[in-house]
Amino acid sequence: MTRAELLSVIQGVRFNRDRVVVSVPRTSHLLDADNPYDALSSREREVLALVGMALSNRQIGVRLRITEGTVKRHLRNIFRKLGATSRMDAANKAAAWSAPARPAIPTSPPPTTHPWRLSGRR
Repeated sequence: MTRAELLSVIQGVRFNRDRVVVSVPRTSHLLDADNPYDALSSREREVLALVGMALSNRQIGVRLRITEGTVKRHLRNIFRKLGATSRMDAANKAAAWSAPARPAIPTSPPPTTHPWRLSGRR
């Protein structure tokens, strides 16, 4: 609860002692105390993954074919939903909460010839 919200509630009690009205943000149902990462949309997750690769807003926009302003809007939403204060903070929180499955490390050795070359020919 912000200072302004608290002040509003206190003033409401002061002027109307019979009733207290408490408001809840519209997005509060999206927040999961255990894992706020789940509240992110698929596009926000895409943006966050690219932030984790240290891409700039412009580079993210080019990759996702969206404007830089749209990238900034997605980042504001991500910061709000994750309670993050910076790009790095958001990426670190998402990494801690999402723990995506890592690709398996190949156990067989790499091929000895190039795939575009036929064996025995040069």
